Amino acid sequence: MKLLLVSHSSNIGGTETCFGSVLQALAARPEVDLIAAYPDGVHATEWESLAQRIPYAGSLPPRFYIKGYAGCALRAWTQTGALRRSVREWRPDAVVVFTSVAVAPVAIAHQAGVPCVCYVRERISPLGVRLRLWRWLSARVARIIAVSDAIAAEIEMAGCHNVTVVNDGIALPERVEAAPSRMQIGFFGGYDPNKGGDVFVAAARQILDSGADVDFVYHGVATRAQEAFSARIRRAVDESGFGDRMRFVQSRDFTSAFDAVSLVVVPSRSEALPLVALEALAHGRPVVASAVGGLVDLLGDAKCGRLVPSEDAVALASAVVELTRDEAGFVAMAASGRKLVSERYSIAKSVDGLISVIESVLSGDAR
Repeated sequence: MKLLLVSHSSNIGGTETCFGSVLQALAARPEVDLIAAYPDGVHATEWESLAQRIPYAGSLPPRFYIKGYAGCALRAWTQTGALRRSVREWRPDAVVVFTSVAVAPVAIAHQAGVPCVCYVRERISPLGVRLRLWRWLSARVARIIAVSDAIAAEIEMAGCHNVTVVNDGIALPERVEAAPSRMQIGFFGGYDPNKGGDVFVAAARQILDSGADVDFVYHGVATRAQEAFSARIRRAVDESGFGDRMRFVQSRDFTSAFDAVSLVVVPSRSEALPLVALEALAHGRPVVASAVGGLVDLLGDAKCGRLVPSEDAVALASAVVELTRDEAGFVAMAASGRKLVSERYSIAKSVDGLISVIESVLSGDAR
């Protein structure tokens, strides 16, 4: 099975993390012949050792930035030449695109008559743009892969029926550190407004007002476009008078940071299936999250966390305070989270699902 894998950016985020994990897993499978395509950037050296690297001729520098849809369109345009050559010269059995916003490889595979499967792991806004994108994809790919039941249902509501759910997977840490002796509440959403950092800060004030003796950790690095939101977050903390209880950590690598917190909050306004929540559960940290998208799939049974209404800082604070006061329930949730990730969200299970979809496409079972 000869595969061309395509990621869409040189940033570090959920899509790129999943791309790297799947690439590593596929590279170890003898039945797969990998051709990996991706923009130049921070992962290039790491990924080059795993598969044939196809540089994008004329691709934009990794730090080059243009805001919004114009930037996405320009980056996609610079990639098309190399992608066309790779499809023409290598003739892969299938093209796997890891994000629905990378429309160039989808169009190229469609034009070349090469079967394509495309992941949908984000809910771009506004709604009208999202629906048109999914309908465009559905007409050009053999299969849309949704990373959660919630996102699959929304795609199907748009009239797209060639959808299969394949959850993203993560590696389960071999050893989990005990939670710190002092309660630490962690937020790992950075400065994307969609991740709800402002809701976290508002909830922190409510938590402290309840008398809870806790500290807070805000993880993330602001991009150029997020600098205004970052300043707003820090100003809100200063004006609320609890700057000594909120620690800001400038880091994109959260892997080791989960051990330093007791509980993780994910107050997102929109999600497909956030890796932060999966990673927190894998590290034995309960999660309190907004009841949106794939978070409902993940935490709907409430055995490893709590769901609260989106943008409701009061409800978020109340759920956190309740967990901090329930030691037995806290321990049970920690164990339940690791079990859930092990059984449903492993990398092996995710890759098996992807290969199953590709095999069905190549056999003609999926159109």
